[in-house]
Amino acid sequence: MSTASPKYNRFSIEKFLIVPLVRLDIFLNLSVVFGAH
Repeated sequence: MSTASPKYNRFSIEKFLIVPLVRLDIFLNLSVVFGAH
């Protein structure tokens, strides 16, 4: 349990940081697409 907890916490932090970046990337891509039109 003690070895799994830090791994889970690390995964949660990485996921928490990556998800907003992915959403921001999608938002920027949509802005470029609509901007091109």
